[in-house]
Amino acid sequence: MATTKKKPGPKHIEFDYDAVAFFCRSQISDAGLARKLHVSPQLLAYHLNKDPKLREARAGGTYDGKNFVSDAMFKKMMDRYLTFCKDCEKIRFSFDKFYDKCPYCDASRPVDPVTGKDEFGNDHTNVTHKFIPGDTSIMIHWSKKHLDMNDRIIHEGNTTVDVNSHVAISSLPDEDIRQLQAIARRAGTKPRNGKKTPA
Repeated sequence: MATTKKKPGPKHIEFDYDAVAFFCRSQISDAGLARKLHVSPQLLAYHLNKDPKLREARAGGTYDGKNFVSDAMFKKMMDRYLTFCKDCEKIRFSFDKFYDKCPYCDASRPVDPVTGKDEFGNDHTNVTHKFIPGDTSIMIHWSKKHLDMNDRIIHEGNTTVDVNSHVAISSLPDEDIRQLQAIARRAGTKPRNGKKTPA
């Protein structure tokens, strides 16, 4: 009995979904991902269309990468207070304060309420502190992206232009607002040569 041969198609490939997600953290393109996986871009596109787990790994890795960068930017733009414990050699991180005592030692070896010391005679105050100021440039970038803050705009040239147009005045610093108000006042005054600006 004659048998009908199936039309050949792309060969089946077992993808490492964890590796795909890891590669996609760097916001890599599909062409770059295909090269990482040692397959052709056409073959990767075929499997992305057929394999929901592969699509999920790619999307999940992409979002993870964005979240990691966002978290790192947020931490770097904020003032950081570091408390180093010389006993357990751990570091406690905070955005708002130093710790007088090591919270890790307090949790693992509670102090006696009467003596103020733990079973080894330590009061958990053997700590040092380090302050790391936040990165202003990152904060400016983050504020523009997430808080709708605008760059400072200085009006020059045609004094008939409405200097308040396209400017979110409420988002500007007080000094910038005063400069814009001064420019607006000068727009209605005579120039230095004493001749009035033609309408």
